[in-house]
Amino acid sequence: MTNKYLYKFIERSAPPSVGGRQLKLRYVHFGGTQPTTLIIHSNQDKKIPANYKRYLENSFREELGLKSIQLRIIFRKSDNPFEGKVNKLTDRQIKKKKRLMKHVKK
Repeated sequence: MTNKYLYKFIERSAPPSVGGRQLKLRYVHFGGTQPTTLIIHSNQDKKIPANYKRYLENSFREELGLKSIQLRIIFRKSDNPFEGKVNKLTDRQIKKKKRLMKHVKK
């Protein structure tokens, strides 16, 4: 349910680019009570501008009807599933790469 709201807020106001990279907000889930906590997973977690954090907090507060309730939003960086994996080339791919590199050097 809250993911629909997140996508609606992103559509209304696109996230800014941070450090030359586009900020991607993936999904949100409920994190707990006292204070009410929403956890948003994204590709950046520490570099999100304060004004965009306030925009999301105010939008969730308005949409969910949390006028007088304390709301905390935590941003978490999503894990890269390909981190640490090395692409192993087959013998055929290595030969093709060598053949193609001959043409590039000329």
